[in-house]
Amino acid sequence: MIDIHCHIVPGVDDGPDSAEEAKQMIEMMYNDGIRGVVATSHRNHPLDFGATRVYEESLAEIKSMASELYPGFKIYSGAEFFVRDGYLEILDSPPYDFTIEGTDCVLLEFESDATYEKISDAVYEFTIRGFKPVIAHIDKYRDIWSSEENIEKLRDEGAYIQITGATLVGKYGNTMESTMKKLLKKGHIDFIGSDGHSPEKRKPLLKRAYRVVSRICSRAEADRLFVENPSSMLSGKSVEKKESRSFTELFLHSLKLSPIVVITVFIIGAILYYFLGS
Repeated sequence: MIDIHCHIVPGVDDGPDSAEEAKQMIEMMYNDGIRGVVATSHRNHPLDFGATRVYEESLAEIKSMASELYPGFKIYSGAEFFVRDGYLEILDSPPYDFTIEGTDCVLLEFESDATYEKISDAVYEFTIRGFKPVIAHIDKYRDIWSSEENIEKLRDEGAYIQITGATLVGKYGNTMESTMKKLLKKGHIDFIGSDGHSPEKRKPLLKRAYRVVSRICSRAEADRLFVENPSSMLSGKSVEKKESRSFTELFLHSLKLSPIVVITVFIIGAILYYFLGS
C-alpha cells in the first residue's frame, strides 16, 4: 500500500515532534503493510505550528533513516496545501513547493465549513493552471460528504476525492462510517489516506481500512485505491476515475458476489417446483 496523505516529517507542522517519533511512525507503517508514503506537511496553513525544522532538510533525514530501516520503504515529497485568501498569488508564483513528488497533483485542504461553491472555485483555479487537485479528507466537509451530487460535480470538474481510512473503521462515529462506506460502494472515492500525525494519536495505519474495502467492495477495488491509483499519481500517469454506480447496479452486484444468495434462491425454487409441480 501507498499512503498519499501523512504528516511524517518531524518539526515542521503538527506531525511528529522529533526524528524518533517519525521513526516510530515508519515502523508502524511498514508493519501495517505500507511500503510508500507521501510526506504531506502543511503548506499555506493559517495556524503557526512553531516549526523548528526546514521541510527539505527534515525530509532528507527521514528518507535516509527509512532506507536504513527498510530498504523497500519509499518516502515521497508533497504537501497539504490550505486554500485561503491570497492563495492565487502563490499559484501564480512558480516554482512550486507543494506538488506531490514533482507531479501536477496537489493535495488541497479547506476550512471545515467550506461550501461546495468555494471548493469548486479552487478546483477551477488549480485545473486551469494545469494542476490535478486531490481534495483531502472530504469527511471533514459536510457540504461535500453529505451530497453525492456535489461529489460527482467536483470529480467532473477535475478533482479527485480522498477520504481518511479511520472513518471506515468507526474512529469518527457510526454516521461517518456508514456514509463513507456508501460512497465507496457507489464508486465516488479515488484515494484513501491515513492523515497520520503521530505514533500515538491519528496513527498512520491503513490495513484495517484496506480490509473493509476488500470486504464491502472487492480485493481489486482495495488494490485500486491503496496501490494502483497512488502508484499512477506518483509516476505522473493518469489516475483511474471509477464511474459511480446506481442502487440497482449495487443490488445486482451484491447478488453476483454472494454464493449464499444464489444457493438460497436455487433451493427455494426447487422446493416450489416440487410442491407446485406435484
